[in-house]
Amino acid sequence: MATRTTRTTRTTSGTSTRRTFGGTALGFGPAALLAAHAAARIPLAHARGEGGTFVFGRSADSVRLDPATVADLESFRVTDQLFDTLVQFEGSSTDLRPALARSWDISPDGLTYTFRLR
Repeated sequence: MATRTTRTTRTTSGTSTRRTFGGTALGFGPAALLAAHAAARIPLAHARGEGGTFVFGRSADSVRLDPATVADLESFRVTDQLFDTLVQFEGSSTDLRPALARSWDISPDGLTYTFRLR
């Protein structure tokens, strides 16, 4: 059987209480323990072959849905999923890769772009 110990120490800044269970200090409260236990038992996403409901929580509503004018993260997340772009960034670099455009040419003066769509 595991042992539970409560140790109280007095310091110059106040009193500190530390509980140990089986020799291990618990640095989180009962609410965190219950949440972790519930999360381990309840699947976050349950994939089925048919029907069902998908619930998605966001921190805020979208402010705009025009991809040319979005300035907040929530609006960007939605417009990024709604609209396809001609080109995309390659990973975390600034190199471009094709998206809707199969390929593109840039005029010698850099003012005209010609895209060939897929």
